[in-house]
Amino acid sequence: MSELCKTVQELLPWLLTETLSSAEIVSTLNHVKECDACKRELAFLVAVKNSAVSVWGSQPDPAFRDQLWARIQAAQFQAPRRRTGWIRNIPAALSQAVSPFLLGRDAVRFAFRSLSAGFTKIFAALIP
Repeated sequence: MSELCKTVQELLPWLLTETLSSAEIVSTLNHVKECDACKRELAFLVAVKNSAVSVWGSQPDPAFRDQLWARIQAAQFQAPRRRTGWIRNIPAALSQAVSPFLLGRDAVRFAFRSLSAGFTKIFAALIP
């Protein structure tokens, strides 16, 4: 299927609802005349539309439309909430606690110099 066919098949429902511009209508119909796949797709969509019209008439019942709209508005999509507990934060806390020891004595002094001298003395005493 060519890119033109894909584009035309995306436009076919809008053709049936008469919401295409004049230029789009002309180009879509010209392609459908030449392309069997697009012709079959248009025939299928026309059959679906005719079936819907035979069941509901040309317009759906206003009460049905109002009920449907109310259900759509009531059914707000809510992504499932992720459980976040303290266990999830353990790897990050451990890496922060262990990294000064892995980086060495100078890294500890540099890392905590701006915080306070107390931290430097504590960690310097812990690192051989």
